Amino acid sequence: MAERKPLDDTLMDHAFRSQVYLERLKSGLVTRLEVMLQQTDRAIRERLAAGIGDRAALVSALGDVDSRLDQIYANARQEIQGELRDVADGVAEYETAFLNSLTPPATAPTGAAVAQFVRPAIGQLEAAYKAAPLAAQGVGNAAGGALLDSALKDMTDYQKNSIIGLIRQGYSQGQSMDDMIRALRGTKANGFRDGLLAVNRRHAEAIVRTATQHVAETVKGEIYDANADIIIGYQWVSTLDNRTSLQCRSLDGKKFRNTDKIKPKPPAHINCRSTTVPWLSEEFDFLDEGATRAARGESGKTSSVDADLTYYEWLKRQPADFQREVLGETRFKLFTKGGMNAKEFGRLNLNRAFQPLTVYGRKDDEGNLIEEGLIHKMPQAFRKAGLL
Repeated sequence: MAERKPLDDTLMDHAFRSQVYLERLKSGLVTRLEVMLQQTDRAIRERLAAGIGDRAALVSALGDVDSRLDQIYANARQEIQGELRDVADGVAEYETAFLNSLTPPATAPTGAAVAQFVRPAIGQLEAAYKAAPLAAQGVGNAAGGALLDSALKDMTDYQKNSIIGLIRQGYSQGQSMDDMIRALRGTKANGFRDGLLAVNRRHAEAIVRTATQHVAETVKGEIYDANADIIIGYQWVSTLDNRTSLQCRSLDGKKFRNTDKIKPKPPAHINCRSTTVPWLSEEFDFLDEGATRAARGESGKTSSVDADLTYYEWLKRQPADFQREVLGETRFKLFTKGGMNAKEFGRLNLNRAFQPLTVYGRKDDEGNLIEEGLIHKMPQAFRKAGLL
């Protein structure tokens, strides 16, 4: 019989694998957007080909475009919702099966805890991820907190309004139909990446990827809640590479109990790749020794590091150029010369609500300080780093 891995090792391996699978699912969903964009392109070109001779014709054209896009986007939202439901079902099955594999009776030591994890029904999961606000800022509104249905509706409304605005502006500036179509599709010389459809494609892709992460993490949260007698909380796990955001870098490795009042959850921002792993009751400590996790350093190659290693502890081991690229000049100097360890630096970067702090704080239009920055939390580190 093969020797079982330590618990942290197993959890981190699973977090890495499940996120890889989820990224593939996101890419599959993104390909579905291509159908929507192709239909949009065709509908606009067909309508513009009829010409816009005067203002009355403009009003008629805009009404036709509005109606045709509404139908295209309604169908797209319905298809995306169906795909997200399938994602939720798959994540629930995968996560529950994994948890039940942790301590099968044949491998548990005599007297050790043996758990049977409960999988919530798909109806409960769908209700949960539709009712839970997306934590990611910039989805639906700048502050975050949009519900999934409204976030998808906002996404397609943005697409439609931008296209109608392009046509209206093109007419007011005397552009030809060819000019408008070129602005819509982009130019061949730039691989059609400079047109409005390309901008809309990137916007829609970011929203759909973020929505998929939201669904997956909400499902995991429901599993944690359904098994609260065994799972006492969760640990935040961020991807270890140079694309990781400030907020996710600082949250990496932090644990949150079920009883905590403030419990941030991924996705923290647009295109967030952070995830969580369950924090199991101490009865399962017998599984936990010498674990590792995956990381990608300056070379771009993936390697294994200690599972207890947080993002900033890992970053301490990276070359200075890589650290500077990730942190920016001011934070790089604080990190390397401010006299703080990795844990202190991570704590410094977030406020009490686990939101990222700016370097010098935020001020209102009249110059009054409305939120302290890093410099107010740790002025001695700024002095030591030569920043004051």
